[in-house]
Amino acid sequence: MLNLGHTFGHAVEQVSGYTVRHGEGVAMGLVAAANLSARLGHCSPGLQPKIEAALTRLNLPTRIPPHLPLPALYQAMSSDKKKVAGRLRFVLLRGVGDVFVADDVVETAVLATLESVKDTA
Repeated sequence: MLNLGHTFGHAVEQVSGYTVRHGEGVAMGLVAAANLSARLGHCSPGLQPKIEAALTRLNLPTRIPPHLPLPALYQAMSSDKKKVAGRLRFVLLRGVGDVFVADDVVETAVLATLESVKDTA
């Protein structure tokens, strides 16, 4: 459960050439995990803005840098150590403090989340 945000965050770190620091990547990953959770119907869509507001108050980034290509991010996730039987595992949310592990997330949902939480600047 402590890996909440890490599958996305590690990919951001790696693809950025580690110019994005671990805590920053995990912050972005928390937002992505909330987005994916809502996209899959596991939590309210209102959870993502709450998480973003909390991270913003802590001066942490909430959006994936625009120059990081989505296919490269997804490929980086594919090498994640949490994979089981060739399937990506995500820690997702039902609500604040209510998390679970899912390994049945389709690629299209992950790519849509990455697109949604990417900075458009």
